[in-house]
Amino acid sequence: MTTRESADHWNTLADDELRWASYEEGRGHYGGVHRNRAEMFRKTARSLELEIETGKPHCTVCVGPHLNQHCPQAPHNRSRHG
Repeated sequence: MTTRESADHWNTLADDELRWASYEEGRGHYGGVHRNRAEMFRKTARSLELEIETGKPHCTVCVGPHLNQHCPQAPHNRSRHG
C-alpha cells in the first residue's frame, strides 16, 4: 500500500466514524466517541499527506514535522519522555 492509499484509507475510516456518530445521535445516543475517532483518523491522514508533500514524516497527534523519533512540542510526549 502506498502512502497515498494509506491516507485515503484513513479518510475513509474517518467518514465511516462520522456516519456512525450521526446514526447514534439520530437515535438520541452520544456520538462523541465516533467524532473523536474521526478526528484522530483525519489527523493521521493529514500527517501522511504532509509527508507526501514535504518528503518528511509528521506527527499524527500535533501534525507537526518530526525532528526525530519524538515530537518535542507536543504534550503527549513530554509526559512520557520529558
